Amino acid sequence: MAAAAGFLAAAFLITTVGRAQGALAGLDVRLVAYLVPVQYPPSLLAGMRALVLIDNPLLNVSLPLAAMAILWLGGYRHTWGILLIWLSWPVEAGLQATLSQPRALDAGQTLAPMQIMLHGSGLSTTADWLHRAAPESAGSVLMLVGNVTVKLSSGYPSGAAARGAFLFGLFIWACLEMRTLILTKFIGPRGVGAPQAQRISLTKVLVVLALLALLYVFSVAVVLYSWHWPSEVLGGYLLGLALLGASLAVLRQPGAQRRRL
Repeated sequence: MAAAAGFLAAAFLITTVGRAQGALAGLDVRLVAYLVPVQYPPSLLAGMRALVLIDNPLLNVSLPLAAMAILWLGGYRHTWGILLIWLSWPVEAGLQATLSQPRALDAGQTLAPMQIMLHGSGLSTTADWLHRAAPESAGSVLMLVGNVTVKLSSGYPSGAAARGAFLFGLFIWACLEMRTLILTKFIGPRGVGAPQAQRISLTKVLVVLALLALLYVFSVAVVLYSWHWPSEVLGGYLLGLALLGASLAVLRQPGAQRRRL
């Protein structure tokens, strides 16, 4: 876990440098141009709004404390590692206050023209998103659609994405640690003599796939309803997963007294 945390931290640093230099600006604009105007099913939109609510200060304090208590009862003795999630707040505040956001947006070369964001039936939706994501620039963009470029406000990394990735990842890890006893009762081969390991393996695959789907939906939700650019969500994911890796490394330290949940 420590190696994974180090790898994710390095990826976060690389992404941060790329964001500051504007290397991701054109990709941000193109992704928003295709994500925002999509006519999502109403039920999916309702679910996305609910997912974004996970970045609530009360939940971000109570859920880690609850996880600490549950893991302690399960035999883990280094549960303080879960509190590393709270490091996302100073990292988020520090970078948003100091990071240049991003220089290339004023240079023109690496920017996609804003006309690609304002086209077709998604015009009003995209315009509303722009007013929230870039309030200082949206007015001029809408008046002079064409080669006008937009200046991003400071929003890197997305704290909502960081804490969401941490909590979702922690939940999946806990499910795998418990051997997903409830799920394995209903999923997998049930024939006489069916190996337990095979049922557990299938359940693990299904849980991981569910995690990936949930993380994808959550990332789109953060773009749509927290008005973050995709690179900000990517940075948040890398930060949150790096902190999660460090937390799990603490929980699984040699010598820690623990038993299976």
